[in-house]
Amino acid sequence: MEEVIIKTEDVSVRVLNLDVNEVASWHFHSEVIDNMFCLTGKLKVCLINPDETMILLPGERCEIKPGRVHRV
Repeated sequence: MEEVIIKTEDVSVRVLNLDVNEVASWHFHSEVIDNMFCLTGKLKVCLINPDETMILLPGERCEIKPGRVHRV
């Protein structure tokens, strides 16, 4: 389930609820910095080129620079 909080030309904020073991497809953003926050449970963030995996716990966040391929 996805809830859009705000969307303008410069900013997009949305809440994305993932079910256990639900995975988003690999993607990247050409101009956007992705900031991901874990609110409950654990959030696994996978990146490639170079390969990297982060496990976020509630209250933690990560920032993904433009051009970096990732999924959650």
